[in-house]
Amino acid sequence: MLNIYICDSNEKLRKDTEKIMTELFEKHNIQAGIVLSTANPEEIIKKAYQFNDNNIYILDTNFESSINGFALAKKIREFDIEGYIIFLTSHIELMMMTFEYKVRSLDYISKDDNNKIKNRLEECLLKCDYEIHNMKRSVNTNILKVKVGSKLITIDQRNIEYIETIDSNHKIRIKTVMKEIEAYGVLKDLEKQLDKNTFVRCHRSYIANLNQIAEIDKSKYIATTKSGSSFYISKSYMKDILLKINKI
Repeated sequence: MLNIYICDSNEKLRKDTEKIMTELFEKHNIQAGIVLSTANPEEIIKKAYQFNDNNIYILDTNFESSINGFALAKKIREFDIEGYIIFLTSHIELMMMTFEYKVRSLDYISKDDNNKIKNRLEECLLKCDYEIHNMKRSVNTNILKVKVGSKLITIDQRNIEYIETIDSNHKIRIKTVMKEIEAYGVLKDLEKQLDKNTFVRCHRSYIANLNQIAEIDKSKYIATTKSGSSFYISKSYMKDILLKINKI
């Protein structure tokens, strides 16, 4: 199911967008729903963080808030790397800001032409539905589910660099290419969810993603990831790690 989030400070235009999307769901028999439609970007962040899977965000660029639409999109990217972001705005001159904020938007639509709005949103919706139900089928099996506080969140395993134990109370730290996430769990249980072809135990306190390793210092037993983070490799695991990396 596609989860739609709409954020626009103009209530009339927001309602119009809701109507367009609902009509498109019915027209194409797409399983989708508007999870949240609001003028408050903070509400989008709070809600989408809990359900960061198959999300489509339709955002204005300006709000009556301390953050603009580009800053909101950047915050969304911190926890939802795969989500689809569509800007629907009166400020077409700000299009280049999407590159400055590096948010990888799907489309940038002007509000000035109502017919074009519906056509462009329809194109975006069909593209998202196709990709999620076809191209992403294999990705769905590579999702790690962890408990963060009272929430259960999902993380794309491809974006994980390593996972480490940080205390004796079943607390772990998951280092992804975008951020660090502290959660509850034990490495032994997480290993059962992880792709055995790319994730290996490299220390009693670490599990590493071989695809994210950029280099290994064999004399210091330290691995460095593509993003520049580092973690330890036990001497007893070093030979096995090197053999598996050479097979990738």
